Amino acid sequence: MRHIRNLAVVVFCLALAPGASWGKVESGTAKNTVGTDSEKIKDIRKLVHVMSGKQMKDMVDSIMKSAMAAAKKEHPTVDLPDSVFKDLLTEADFDEIMEKMVPAYDRHFTHVEIREILTFQESPTGRKMQAEMPPMMQEVMPDLMAWMKTVGDRAKQKLEVAMAEKDKKENAQEDKKPAGEKK
Repeated sequence: MRHIRNLAVVVFCLALAPGASWGKVESGTAKNTVGTDSEKIKDIRKLVHVMSGKQMKDMVDSIMKSAMAAAKKEHPTVDLPDSVFKDLLTEADFDEIMEKMVPAYDRHFTHVEIREILTFQESPTGRKMQAEMPPMMQEVMPDLMAWMKTVGDRAKQKLEVAMAEKDKKENAQEDKKPAGEKK
C-alpha cells in the first residue's frame, strides 16, 4: 500500500511538472501534423526539452530521494538500499519519455502557440520557473506525502467499514435462511 502511495505521489508530482497537460483542449483547436510539418515537430522537441528535459530528470531524482528518505523514516528497521532507486533512475530513458510527449503537443497546440510557449520558456522568467520547480517540489514533497498518507488511511478506513457492513448484511441474510439452505 505504501509503495503504491509513494508511486502515486511521484506520478502526481510529474503531472504537475511543466509540460504536463491538465486542461481539456477542444478537439480541432490544433492541427495534428505529426510527421508532416517538420519545423513544428522540431520546435515541439525543443520545447519539450527546454520545459521538461533536465528539469524532469532533476525533479524525478529529487522526488525519488524524498520518497527514499520518507520510506527509511517510516520503516527504520527495514534496510532499503539506495541502489534500488539509483537503478530505477538509471533505467529511465528520459529521451524516450520526451519523444512520447511530441504527438500530444502537436495535437493540442498550433505551431504559433508552440513558438509562443518556447519564447516564454527561454525568457528569464521562464528559465527561473524551470530552475525553481525542482526545489519547490522537494519543499512540498513532505506535505504531499503526508496528505497522500492521510487520504490513503481514510480510504482504507472507509473501505474496511463498507466491507464490514457488507459482511454483516450477508451474514444477516444467511441467518434468515432455513437451516438446509445455509452455506
